[in-house]
Amino acid sequence: MTTTAPSPARDYRVDFVRGLALLFIFINHVPGNIVSFLTLRTVALCDASEVFIFMAGFSAALVFCIRERRIGFLGAAIDVWRRTWSLYVVHIFVFVLFVAQVAWTAARVDNPAFVEEMLVAEFLTEPHIAVVEALVLRFQPRFLDILPLYILLLAAVPLVMALPWRALPLAALASLALYLGVQLGGWHLKAYPDERPWTFNPLGWQMLFFIGLVLGRATAEGRRLIPRSRPLIWLAALYAGGFCLPVGVSWAIAGTWEAFPALLSDELWPLRKPDLDPWRLANLLAIAYLVATLVPKQASWFLSPLARPVTLAGRHGLDLFCLGIFLSVFGHAILTEVGSSLWIHVAVSGVGCAVMIGYAAGKEWLDRQGREAAR
Repeated sequence: MTTTAPSPARDYRVDFVRGLALLFIFINHVPGNIVSFLTLRTVALCDASEVFIFMAGFSAALVFCIRERRIGFLGAAIDVWRRTWSLYVVHIFVFVLFVAQVAWTAARVDNPAFVEEMLVAEFLTEPHIAVVEALVLRFQPRFLDILPLYILLLAAVPLVMALPWRALPLAALASLALYLGVQLGGWHLKAYPDERPWTFNPLGWQMLFFIGLVLGRATAEGRRLIPRSRPLIWLAALYAGGFCLPVGVSWAIAGTWEAFPALLSDELWPLRKPDLDPWRLANLLAIAYLVATLVPKQASWFLSPLARPVTLAGRHGLDLFCLGIFLSVFGHAILTEVGSSLWIHVAVSGVGCAVMIGYAAGKEWLDRQGREAAR
């Protein structure tokens, strides 16, 4: 199936990185998936979740600036809030389908524990309460915990974009204060049913989204906030490649081979993902800086046969994220009930990624037909 190429001005890095993150999230969402050893979390102290949120902020700013030039600030803000509402509706719709899918799968394979593992048991035992908690984003089954975070962060985009550049340092200090409150004071939001902290604490993860938002705005307006310098490149490379990579690899190996030494495990483990541990945040920012400075935004290899499907997937982020959720449940059920040999892990991951990329190609083709019909 052929698709139209992106416009010449498009930054291929954004689509490719976002597409890779979506595929990695699907692979990592299948519990015990051996193929997950080939994803970012094996070679870094962060994973695809950090990439997803950072790119969400970056992309939101780019889109906002483009819309602002065409229809003004108020129109762009209304567009963002309309998208936030649509995302909220999608989240509730996906939530209902997800619960139904989990309940059906558990009954089909005769495995009630599947319901508990996916954290939807409360919906089946007290649906009248669970529905309300889902509507206020406090009921977060497994795999659906990142969407409530995204909804809250996206709703705040116009508030940040309304600030003049001279006011952004104060906004950055406010963001940093919230982040430090999480790291030092244990601030968090509580989720249903047992008042557990949110899997993705918005008070901590807003810092990463804010950084992406500011950098995206700077890119859209032709500003350079962080210089391209050899010392910074070496510093980022040393941290990401000389420190985080060996530590991450050693932890991954130690997770399957207990005799293998996990480097600095006593000093660093566990890196608190719910609160976005500073080591994780720094690792993501180092990788982002290296990609931004060393990879041309329109490198031809992004359109090569191997990279093009991933780049295409990145252009349909929300659709593929939701599709990946359902594929993850089926993948987990297959590995649990059918078998867990290596080839089954590879088949589940490969078929799932192929379905996601195939959907993106189909969506791209339909969008192109719609554009041609409108001419």
